[in-house]
Amino acid sequence: MGRLLDYAGAGSRLDPSAGLALDPSRWAWQAKVDGVYARISTDRSGRITTMLHRSGAPVSHADAGGLYGLSIGLPDAVIHAELEAGTEAGRRAAASRGWTAAHLFDCSRLLGRSVAALPYSERYGWLHRWQAQVESDGTIARDDWWRLDEQGDAHDPATGRYCRAIPRDLRRLPVLELGRGAGAGQRLWQSVVSRGGGEGLVAVRLDAALGARNAKRKVKATDNIDAVVVAVFGRVATCSYAGTLFSLRVGSAPVRVGQVVEVAHDGWYESATTLRFARLVRSRPDLAP
Repeated sequence: MGRLLDYAGAGSRLDPSAGLALDPSRWAWQAKVDGVYARISTDRSGRITTMLHRSGAPVSHADAGGLYGLSIGLPDAVIHAELEAGTEAGRRAAASRGWTAAHLFDCSRLLGRSVAALPYSERYGWLHRWQAQVESDGTIARDDWWRLDEQGDAHDPATGRYCRAIPRDLRRLPVLELGRGAGAGQRLWQSVVSRGGGEGLVAVRLDAALGARNAKRKVKATDNIDAVVVAVFGRVATCSYAGTLFSLRVGSAPVRVGQVVEVAHDGWYESATTLRFARLVRSRPDLAP
């Protein structure tokens, strides 16, 4: 099956003050796309044949959004992406655009050769070189899934019926921007998180081989709120904050209905009814109602 790649690695989280202050000569920053990890493999003709989740389970055809069978002009390769599926924000991004994208951030095999030992800067550079070559030499045709009439409306080439204009080219596989140099992390944070409402960034070590320890670090903001426990079911509590209910795993901590607890989290999902990575910090008896 080959190696799967964790986007950032377990236990590799940094708060913004530390994550944005990493040495820019060794580190660079990317947006943390809200979706699911996908390990994408191509056959000898350069068509996508396999897409796997981090667990090794195949990505369903429904989640892949038509990416299976796509000719990408890169034979016998393994590339790594964040797929717009599996999360509310990922599905919304695909729905608003009209088609699903897989945002590329790494590669581990190119033209039948493992590149896992190369530094990340080289592996990332190969992604751009491959796409630039494909775009310049016309290896794959653009818009080959439909034809356009004089008004620009899309038609199925076989039936002539109107259809959704879903690209069958590299627009489906954009390479994530890599912010490099002094101040790049701060600028990307302002764009992605402060103004864009994104979850955070991923700091990547430019000299790291694939799978190197702490080669990728999540950079995410954390906030703390005080919430009231309204129900307890085993090791899960339902809490209320500003009239919104959310669930919180409390483990073996003693928690009771009516208790005020401090909860750390990484922001709200788009529905505003679920906290990102909520975790119990402590009881707040000083705030008991």
